[in-house]
Amino acid sequence: MRVLGIETSCDETAAAVVGEGGVLSDVVHTQQVHAAYGGVVPELAARAHLDKLGVTVRAALDQARIERPDAVAATAGPGLIGAVLVGLSYAKSLAQAWDVPFRAVHHLEGHLLAPLLDEPRPEWPFLALVVSGGHTAIYRCDRLGQYALLGETLDDAAGEAYDKIARLLGLGWPGGPVVDALATSGDPERIKFPRPSPEGSTSPSRAQDGRAHPRARRRPRVRRGRVRELPGRGGGLPAGARPRGGARHRHRAPGDRRRGRREQRAAGAGPGGARGSRCSCRRAPAAPTTAP
Repeated sequence: MRVLGIETSCDETAAAVVGEGGVLSDVVHTQQVHAAYGGVVPELAARAHLDKLGVTVRAALDQARIERPDAVAATAGPGLIGAVLVGLSYAKSLAQAWDVPFRAVHHLEGHLLAPLLDEPRPEWPFLALVVSGGHTAIYRCDRLGQYALLGETLDDAAGEAYDKIARLLGLGWPGGPVVDALATSGDPERIKFPRPSPEGSTSPSRAQDGRAHPRARRRPRVRRGRVRELPGRGGGLPAGARPRGGARHRHRAPGDRRRGRREQRAAGAGPGGARGSRCSCRRAPAAPTTAP
């Protein structure tokens, strides 16, 4: 069985054909449009995938010397949502046109199982280190579909750290190859980098024997609180009630910004709508009418 795999989760357009004998073809196009921005721009990544996905898939099929595969698989996330949707939609369309099965693949699970394609293959259970874009973690793989997360980075993943430090030092993008090349000529004893936090600690401040980069920032904490419904969104304030708790009253009477004060007075603002009144809800309500 020969399976066409498509991957577009970030800034690389990739296609490969895998058969019973292993990897039959592997074609990767790395996008260079992000170099001017010092990092991956999601919208530009999605557009670049649209430009190169067709020729990348065609090249993978030609290298494998097949016209159509027996099945199609594609990354379905996690990743840049726009980029993921490009490859996912394209793969589904190919599977439907060829009338072959389609399988969605979890991005991280694909990394965990990739060593099974090469010899010697690891035996279950085994440990796997995932270093992919925004993910740096260690998993214990017990069997197919059963994985346990043993540890992960608390802030930035390794790839993000490379790119950010390279941008701060003016080394260009991507930062990984440049930083790796410079590291070979550096002094490994000059800077003591922080060690992983001990078991049971979740605070980055407990890192031992060193400090983080002086310009590194921690991720802000999200304060949990009650979610209130907005007026006009399926709930909100009851009739006749006024907002409380310091809420700013922003809505205005129609045309207040377009008409001058003289036109507002001519329009007949009520006794509650003083000169220059901005909000129609502060005007006195109309007198109730009685039935004859």
